[in-house]
Amino acid sequence: MPDALIVPEPDEDDRLNAVAFGSATALRGRGFAASVQPELVELVAGARHLDPIMDPSEVERALVGAALAPPINLLSSQERVRGSARQDWALASAMAGLLIVSPLVLTAVAAARDDADARAATAAARAEVERVAPDLAALPDPVEALRQRVRAAPPPGGVVGATAALFAAVEGVEGAELDLLIVDPAAGMKASVTHAGYQDTQTIARAMRANGFEVTETAALDDRGRIVSDITIGSAR
Repeated sequence: MPDALIVPEPDEDDRLNAVAFGSATALRGRGFAASVQPELVELVAGARHLDPIMDPSEVERALVGAALAPPINLLSSQERVRGSARQDWALASAMAGLLIVSPLVLTAVAAARDDADARAATAAARAEVERVAPDLAALPDPVEALRQRVRAAPPPGGVVGATAALFAAVEGVEGAELDLLIVDPAAGMKASVTHAGYQDTQTIARAMRANGFEVTETAALDDRGRIVSDITIGSAR
């Protein structure tokens, strides 16, 4: 059955109900049904008002209702005029078909619910970004932009406090040396540490976390038996 026929028909002529099924959008109006690509929805709708159906339970009811009472008669006209003698066979065939379609209906319902939940979560995340960082709302991925801003945010206690904590953490690891320390307002606080074992950065990270800082290792290089690790320092979340 076409996706567009699953969508319930609106009560008014100047409205279209819309449901997203995968990469297509199913549109249903009074005497009208079509499945189109998302970018063509506005063009097809024209002057009619769009009513998106986002509630997974409402989509589920429409899917089940269409399965139980198809909006189109799939029997040919010849079958219909052969009389009532074959009505029982037609009913049995329809019921058998329903048993086959039922798993597909349940799969479609689950997919529609997951898709709606994902859209709702994305919308909620964008709304939260608009609240706490309005300047990021217009970016292609404002949520990731906010994550990067948080990672680059000045650590608690400022640069002086973070530097003192980093020196103490490095000194606590035998043979470790702080080679480079960079503070960039845009990229945050970064450092380069030379040490003997790969587990040393974890020791430094634990010491920093105890003081309210988060250490992330971004690169590691083996240099003649010694390891050079690049790290970033930010606020512990």
